Amino acid sequence: FNQTWKNSELFWTRVIDQDFYNEIAHFNLGMHYKDQGNVNRAGLEFWHALAIHPKYHLALSGLGVYYFDKGQTELARLKFHAALNAFPDFDVASNNLGRVYVEQGKLQHALYFFYRATYLNPNNIRALTNIAVLYQRINKLDALEETAGVMIRRFPEAPEGFFRLGLCREAQGRF
Repeated sequence: FNQTWKNSELFWTRVIDQDFYNEIAHFNLGMHYKDQGNVNRAGLEFWHALAIHPKYHLALSGLGVYYFDKGQTELARLKFHAALNAFPDFDVASNNLGRVYVEQGKLQHALYFFYRATYLNPNNIRALTNIAVLYQRINKLDALEETAGVMIRRFPEAPEGFFRLGLCREAQGRF
């Protein structure tokens, strides 16, 4: 297959042509479509992957993102929970489930899943960012400052922790 590589769409389409029942190929083609902004095609490929392997955690999570992008947070929540049931240590699904709970206004649930994602993967900077954003939103500036400090210590090369710390200091009036 590497000899036919021209781009992701052609590659994964060729893999599927050779082996239609390859859930990984359908998932990866779905991710390609998602990255290209073709959400509906992405959702279709995630469904194909799940038809082949109903407990494939990556496809369940991909479908959760599809529903989240469509504004269907309850369906997204169900898919992210299904992904976690299939693979409990999946930090990306945990983080995304936190995002769903923020959208639904269930901020304590959101914090739980954001923290769970950082427990499962201490290098999940997106989950730490979501924690910081949520603390800023609910005006818990001490917790925001602590989270920004964790981000700076874990990821000194990334600007995100310094940015969050700056927002915290601004909100505290500490210019």
